[in-house]
Amino acid sequence: MFEDYSPAEKQVYQYIEWCQFVANFTEATIKSKRSYCWSFIEKMNIHDIKEITENEINEWVRCRLSGDKGFSKISVNALRSEKIQIMAFLKWVHNTQGGTKIRFPYVVNPKPEPVNRKFYSSAEIDDMIDKCKSLKSKMIISLAFDTGLRRIEIVNIKFSDIAGNQIKTIGKGRKLGFVYFSNRTKKLIEQFSKTNESGEIYLLKRREECRAESCASVMTERLKRELFKIGYPNFQIHELRHSFATDLQKKGARIEEIQKLMRHGDPAVTQRYLHGLDGVLGDVWAKYKG
Repeated sequence: MFEDYSPAEKQVYQYIEWCQFVANFTEATIKSKRSYCWSFIEKMNIHDIKEITENEINEWVRCRLSGDKGFSKISVNALRSEKIQIMAFLKWVHNTQGGTKIRFPYVVNPKPEPVNRKFYSSAEIDDMIDKCKSLKSKMIISLAFDTGLRRIEIVNIKFSDIAGNQIKTIGKGRKLGFVYFSNRTKKLIEQFSKTNESGEIYLLKRREECRAESCASVMTERLKRELFKIGYPNFQIHELRHSFATDLQKKGARIEEIQKLMRHGDPAVTQRYLHGLDGVLGDVWAKYKG
């Protein structure tokens, strides 16, 4: 029966027979094992499982994740499931026929690409506020740009936290701090607080038991939709925090001052929010070296 078969093909047949008649796996399990094993030896051109190398295993992992050599591209989680089946096959061959014991690489999720945050100039912020139809959106944009507050901090603002042109806030690590806002924002807050959209205790939350994260998500999506309509696609509210820091930098604030206003513990974190030199490094070089 196996005269014209390669050693690897014989090993697949023998393994599937063992799964069926000895291990008594279900038909569904046997079907998936058969598919995985045949695909593995054919597309990787494996002649004998006993002679397989770790380099070939690493190449198989790469091909499954990239879609090379005729494989369909799969996710890391799907590969982990398939890897279990292939490992079981190789282990069975090693235990019954000998050969080199292979160590499989640990498959991890690839690191996500770093988010390239945008920032908006004060002129663009003015344009947003002017074009937004919703008083609530105008207030949130102006407030976030003036203060650099995070979205959770915005929805947690209580009327009792507001005094004049400053807000008492609890930031990350339960750290108490104060942020400051312009007369424009003060006027928008006063106008909004008189509408039926405002809460009684909180500026934005209408019910005290409402989860801050849920309220923040709703606020973010509504703001994103409205900004899209007026010409600002892919808007993210956290970009207003970047804009706050960059605007301070452009107006001459030192890194230590920006760090304090953003309530960062580490100036290295603050640096990630500064975009003041984006796109103008040539001008900087010309100023100092040209």
